[in-house]
Amino acid sequence: AHVLAAQLLAAMIDLISPDRLKLGKRVDTITKGEDNEKMVIKFCDGTSAEADGVIGCDGIKSRARQIVAGIDNPASYPRYAHESAYRCLVDMDKAFPVLGHLAKRQILFAGHGAHIMAYPVTDCKYLNVAAFVRDSGDWPHDQKHTVSANKDDIVDSFSRFGPYVRDLVKLLPDELNRWGMFDTLDHPLSSFTNGRITLAGDAAHGTTPHLGYGAGMGIEDATVLIAVLEQAAMVLKKGDRGISKEDALVHAFETYDSVHRERAQWLVRISRRQGELVKWEVPEIGGDWDGIYKDMDERIPPLLLFDWEGMIRQATDEFARRIRS
Repeated sequence: AHVLAAQLLAAMIDLISPDRLKLGKRVDTITKGEDNEKMVIKFCDGTSAEADGVIGCDGIKSRARQIVAGIDNPASYPRYAHESAYRCLVDMDKAFPVLGHLAKRQILFAGHGAHIMAYPVTDCKYLNVAAFVRDSGDWPHDQKHTVSANKDDIVDSFSRFGPYVRDLVKLLPDELNRWGMFDTLDHPLSSFTNGRITLAGDAAHGTTPHLGYGAGMGIEDATVLIAVLEQAAMVLKKGDRGISKEDALVHAFETYDSVHRERAQWLVRISRRQGELVKWEVPEIGGDWDGIYKDMDERIPPLLLFDWEGMIRQATDEFARRIRS
């Protein structure tokens, strides 16, 4: 089943106590408090908050990433992946006559320098369409990552595709949203963690969407963080090793980085590769579907058939080793 992000968020919001959630915040600085006990988060609206530790999940344009890695570090900033996605919803009543039964399934149309991903949403009332087009230019620094665009901008990119695609493109509205594809491949972080600050989600490993696993990797981040923070809480509760709260959190965050960063950054690499494959841009493969499937089979099973329970065991063992040393 496929749902819109807005629907998922609406369902999740009921699980969160209103007093635990503050919206409309943008981080300015994260520093140690005067007594070194708490971390102080100052926001651009002049407000602040205190916490024992900070997990920065502030997205692809993360300010927390700049604080962790340093403002002059190239790894602090995402880079344009030289492709854009033109996105919209098409009424299923219009899509079905064009695509037939394909409109009720997730479908990918691949070709030279472009591809389309489409799938039904909201109980098949709409077809969610994302048309990806290679762009050799740079993304203007003064633009948001999402800008307004026109259907005419992409018609030529799909002119050599088959009738299904050409007719589907005709259904797209004249005005579209153009999403610049940014990721963290070119300058990956050497660490997700700096002291009692760590990163998760797109802030840590922003990726292109070609494997549909960016949010899934964020859930993996949370899984490891929960495991190591539970271990840290147990150590502090026992109080038998003289470990301070700061040391326990630093060990927890460093364990998370050690256990999970390599896999998270691997996703960024293989997602970029997937985007090249379905645009027939890998020289030794091109549009050879046997070669495309073989290449995908080497990467997708390790991504999806992942031993997350083993990852938790590895994290708890690594944390225990760090505490003992």
